[in-house]
Amino acid sequence: AGFDDGVTTVNVGNSGFVLSQQSGNGIGVSFTTPVGINQPLVVNSALLDASGNFVQIQAVRTNFSATISVALTSSTSAGSVASPVTFGSADDTHTTLFTSQAAGNTTVSITNPGNGFFATPTVGCPSSCLPANSVTITVTPPQLSMPNVSVGRNLQAANHILLNGIAPGNPNIATDGLHITVSTSDPNLRLSATSGGAPLTTIDVFAHAGQTQSQDFYVYALASTGSATFMAAAGQGFGSATATANFTPSAIVIAGPSTMPGDGIRTTQSAPASAVYVSSVQLNGSGGILAFQPVAQAQSITIVLNISVGSPGVIASPVTIPAGTGGAQTTFTPQGNNGLGTLVVTEPTGFSVPGSSLNQISVTVNTPGISCNANATVTVGLNLQTQGSCSLGQLAPAAGVTITLTAQPGLLFSTSATTAGTSTLMITVPSGGFNFGFFMQAVGAAVGDVKTFTAVASAGYNPGSGSMTVVASRPYVGGPNAFSNSAGAPTNVLHGTAQALTLYMALVDASGRAIDHQALAGGTSVMLTITNSNANAGSIAPVNPVTIPGGTDGVALTFNAASGGTGQSTSISTPGGATPPVALNVI
Repeated sequence: AGFDDGVTTVNVGNSGFVLSQQSGNGIGVSFTTPVGINQPLVVNSALLDASGNFVQIQAVRTNFSATISVALTSSTSAGSVASPVTFGSADDTHTTLFTSQAAGNTTVSITNPGNGFFATPTVGCPSSCLPANSVTITVTPPQLSMPNVSVGRNLQAANHILLNGIAPGNPNIATDGLHITVSTSDPNLRLSATSGGAPLTTIDVFAHAGQTQSQDFYVYALASTGSATFMAAAGQGFGSATATANFTPSAIVIAGPSTMPGDGIRTTQSAPASAVYVSSVQLNGSGGILAFQPVAQAQSITIVLNISVGSPGVIASPVTIPAGTGGAQTTFTPQGNNGLGTLVVTEPTGFSVPGSSLNQISVTVNTPGISCNANATVTVGLNLQTQGSCSLGQLAPAAGVTITLTAQPGLLFSTSATTAGTSTLMITVPSGGFNFGFFMQAVGAAVGDVKTFTAVASAGYNPGSGSMTVVASRPYVGGPNAFSNSAGAPTNVLHGTAQALTLYMALVDASGRAIDHQALAGGTSVMLTITNSNANAGSIAPVNPVTIPGGTDGVALTFNAASGGTGQSTSISTPGGATPPVALNVI
C-alpha cells in the first residue's frame, strides 16, 4: 500500500559455454605451448546474441546445474585434457587442464549440454568470427637456448641454459633432471661448472626436474678481442643450442676508502690504516670501465708506492684476488710523516692499463689540524656566554694531547658555566678523544667587536682558530610566546591560577627587541627589578629584587592571578629591558 507499481523489461538472449586459455589470451584464440608445460583452460557460461555470438560472461541461474564435456577433437597424441566440468547455481567460471605430451597440433573443444544452450557459439563476429567453444593448441618440441655473453680477458661471466619446456623427472628427487653438455673447441674460450673452477673445454650442466632453466655455469676468456662460440646439447628431445662469447680487454683498478676507482687517500700522520681496494673490470674501447667482473683464476696484484714528497707510509702488497671473486682489500698505513705519493697497480699478465689512470690513486699525508666551532663565527651577547667546541683532525694519541686556547682581550674561556673565565685555557684531550668543549664569555668587550682566538696543540697538530662577534644584550621578561613573532600579544590568565614567566638575558636587535637568549657569563650576576603595571591584576613572585646568577639561562617568575581581579590587564617588564613586555589579561 502507498506505492505505485514498478515495471521493467527483461530481454532474454541465447546462452552457451565458451573456452579460452587462462592467461587471458582471449576466447577461442589459439596458442602455443612446449612439451611438458601444462596449460589451464577456462570454461565460462556466457550470454550470446541472436546469432550465437559472445556478448558477455554471465552466471547460470539458481537451482540449475550443467555438466560440460571437454575433449581433444584432433591429434589426441599431443596431450590430454581433464573432463568434465560441472556448473552449479550462480557459477560463471570453471577451469580444466591441458597436459602437453608430444609435439603437434590439437584442438580442445567443449560440448554444450543442450537444454537450450547454443551448440556452436562464436566470438568476434561479424569482422573475424572464431568458434568460441574450442581452441587450437600447438605443442612445440622441447628446445635449448643460451644468451650470448661479454667477458674480459682472464675474467669470467656467468651464464645459463634456458629450456623451452621443463626438465624431466620428479622434482622431489634431487638427482632427477636434465644433464646438458656444454663445450667449446675455441682455444681462447674455457668453461667451468663452478665459479672460479678449473678451465675446461667440456662441462656438465644440470637442470633440476621441473625447472625451465639450468644452474649457472661460467665462461672464461683467454683473449682481449674477437669472439668464440660454445654449444649446449642434451638428450630427451631437447636438442642443442649455440651462443657467442664476445671478448674485451680487462684491467685491475684501484680505489681508496671511498671504493670509487681512481679516488685516492687523504689522511694524517698518525691516523689508522686506510683501506685500499683492487677490482677486476672489463674495459670498453676507450679504456674505461665497461663492467665489474670476477677473475677466472686467482690473481696476485702488486701495488707500488711512488713517493713524490716526504715519506707518506707503506702499502701492504701484494694482495690476492681469489678465483671467482671480483676484488680484494689491503691497507695503506701512514708512518708519522707528511708526504705525497701515488699507489700504482702493476697489471698482471694479460691485463691492460685502463684509461683515466684508474690503475693508480694519489696519497696525501698531512699534519692533522684543529677545527673550532665548525669554522664559523660564534655570536655572543655582551656580558653573556655560550658553548664553543673544537675538534681534532685525528684522534688524540695514546698519551693524549694538551690544547691551549688563547684569546684577544674581551673574550674569556671557562670549563665551567658558573666560573669566571680567563683569556688563556689549557684543555687535555685523552687518548682516542676527538673533540672538546668550553664556554666563551663576552666580558670586557664592546658591542660590534669581533674577537679571535687560537687553539694550539702541545704536539702533532697544526693550530686552529676561531672568532666571536659581540652583540647587544638586555634583561627580558618573556611569556609563553617569547622570542616569536607573536611575542607581546596578550595572554589570557584564568582568575585563580598562575602563569609561568621567565627572566632572561636576551640578545636584542637594533630596536631593542629580544631575538634570542643566552646565559649570563660565569662569575657575574645581575640584580633586577620586575615591574607590574597593574597590581590589581595580580602579583609577581619572587618579590623584587630578582637576581640572575652567572651561568644561568633564565630565572623562573610566576604571575599569580588569584591575588587580582577578573577583567584586569597588566604589563610585566624590567626597567631598561628588551621589548616587547609581557601582556596579561585576567579572565
